[in-house]
Amino acid sequence: MVPIRFIVETFGFELDWDSMRRWVMLTTKSID
Repeated sequence: MVPIRFIVETFGFELDWDSMRRWVMLTTKSID
């Protein structure tokens, strides 16, 4: 799993928990 800190620093913005959960769900689905 990619660390959230890495994502935030790479893209240069902060994710709220709702957006992060949504992103994690989408990422997990794409992997499966």
